[in-house]
Amino acid sequence: DANDVEARLLQAWSRMKDGDDAADFTKRDEFYCQADRILVPALKVDARDYRVLYAYARSRSVEPGYPSENMVTVLDNAVALAPQVGTLRFAAAQANADRDHFDAAVGLLQPLVGDPHNPGAAKAARSRIEELENARLADKPKS
Repeated sequence: DANDVEARLLQAWSRMKDGDDAADFTKRDEFYCQADRILVPALKVDARDYRVLYAYARSRSVEPGYPSENMVTVLDNAVALAPQVGTLRFAAAQANADRDHFDAAVGLLQPLVGDPHNPGAAKAARSRIEELENARLADKPKS
């Protein structure tokens, strides 16, 4: 059923899991493309469901040139809808960094740095911010 967002999400994540377990990249890409086709109708039903946005962006991660600016926007929108979900923040930060949007990437991770409820995520965020700062410095032209 095209309107059953939950079922489509489960199907898409199952296909991506199959892709992650595939023995070769061609098979992985096929599974991810299947997931993408499953998710498009779910986006039409509920484009404000952060889970659908995240799954959709992940299903596109096998495309050449990923992430596109559109996928960065999709992930940023997912974070705006569910700012408390650390996984989204890390995924959106990575997409932004991949497009050389270092300030945005750091900004996405900053709220996780002091999280007393998830010290592992806080440590990972601090570490990633340091990496991003180093990458930004390395990216600047020397004067």
